[in-house]
Amino acid sequence: DFWLVEQPAFLEAPQFTELKAKCPQPSVAIISTNPQFITWLKLRLEYVITGEFQAPSEAIPDALASLATVS
Repeated sequence: DFWLVEQPAFLEAPQFTELKAKCPQPSVAIISTNPQFITWLKLRLEYVITGEFQAPSEAIPDALASLATVS
């Protein structure tokens, strides 16, 4: 019940400008609707920032969209 998104497009939303500045680039997002899983994962990883958002919205039409290019 989670998704791994390389270079998440939602970081381009205006509300995440400050958050994106704190993230190492390229970044990866783990998206889940399960808050217990996110807490469990946060305790096991380094360089973690947690937050939440609602999608789809005007600023975030697709929560799982990626800016990564396929080669």
